[in-house]
Amino acid sequence: MSRMRAPRLIIERILGDPIAVVVLCGVALRIVVFFFLDPFNNDGPDHLEYVRYVSETRSFPPSGWNNQAYQPPLYYWIASAFYTSMKDAKSVQVLSLFCSIATIVVYGSALRGARSIHSHRARVWCAVFLSFCPQFVMFGLYVSNDSLAILLGSMIALMVSRASLEAFDEKRLALAGLIGLGLLVKYTFIIHAVLLVIYGVIEMISKRAFGIRGVVSIVSTSAIISLFGNYKFYENYMNYKNIILCNLDFHPDWAENQKGTYRGIDSFLDCSIHKLIINPRFSDDTKRSLPLMLYGTLWYQHIGESNFRGSDRSDLKWIGSAIYLLGLVPVLMISAGVIVFFRDIGRYRYRSTGSSSISFLIAAFLGDVFLIAAAFLRYDVWSIMQARLLFPSIFGAVWLFRTTYQKIESHTRLIRCVDLILSMITILFIVYFVSEVVHLVL
Repeated sequence: MSRMRAPRLIIERILGDPIAVVVLCGVALRIVVFFFLDPFNNDGPDHLEYVRYVSETRSFPPSGWNNQAYQPPLYYWIASAFYTSMKDAKSVQVLSLFCSIATIVVYGSALRGARSIHSHRARVWCAVFLSFCPQFVMFGLYVSNDSLAILLGSMIALMVSRASLEAFDEKRLALAGLIGLGLLVKYTFIIHAVLLVIYGVIEMISKRAFGIRGVVSIVSTSAIISLFGNYKFYENYMNYKNIILCNLDFHPDWAENQKGTYRGIDSFLDCSIHKLIINPRFSDDTKRSLPLMLYGTLWYQHIGESNFRGSDRSDLKWIGSAIYLLGLVPVLMISAGVIVFFRDIGRYRYRSTGSSSISFLIAAFLGDVFLIAAAFLRYDVWSIMQARLLFPSIFGAVWLFRTTYQKIESHTRLIRCVDLILSMITILFIVYFVSEVVHLVL
């Protein structure tokens, strides 16, 4: 009898937990989308060519071999095992499905265990965004190293949210190893690596721990990150005498066609969201603005890619317009969270135990925003300005949203309006996916 009741008790426990229900729905959505979504994003088949090269040669290509060969090799090495079995893109996409499902489960665990999120409704809304946001779902499912990078980002968020960065112990070393693996997947984890070392130095200074233990902790952290993550940097130096390279350093034709979008300070201050509301598709009106490009590629498929092309269909234009209109509310809440973050930094509120861990996640997200801006300044290519580059550190933005939500939760009328808008956005997300799948089926 007890054996028969056990599964039922588990089901009842899951159904009684809104976060678990949201996560399960997010998993189901990813499985459905996987069966209909084309394997390639707007990077084209270059990721698959990289995987094929690794599978056939048992080695890694130099950075200039194709448009994605500059990427660190871990994802492609793992994906080559999936390619070897069936030798097609869909079999490799299975790896992305596994990564995407694992990502939302890990984030669900992080939200449930995050003691700093006192509001249960805030936890649920954070889970809803991570489960249903179209761009976050789809970029976790393409044949691309984004899928593994997003998973490692979620694992870092889980570890950091449950540990104290102030402790000179094995948890910091484990985090260093995880960040090192991140550098074997995507360069953007260099922000996490730098921050971990900086936080270690700050902690050593604030506690006056100038003895052997503090120094050994910093050196060990740096050594572990270097041991795991330095492969591509070393290879680039040996082949090109340059440590950090990307595909734009090889001057591809497609990049030359994207140049000339930088307009000076206006490219960083243009927040004319009405341009996206009027026309949710990519256009000359948006490609010259970093805020518009990041906003547009966060909420909706602003740049056409794959076979989900709702942004190109006039009959579905209203979905993108509505999402961009309503998305202003959570983005303003995130922006307010940034203001609170810097205010609290100035008041040293993030020096308490556990708070430094939260500031690490927020700083990683803001650091990635800065990294995109710096890359845009250097290369003047509009395709750099995509929110998917922020997805490995997206939990920092989720935490900023949570900060504002908890501060306004006591204002009953205001929070009801916010909940209503968030509910409408969620419905629009689901309508978007349903419309895409129906269009492909019919």
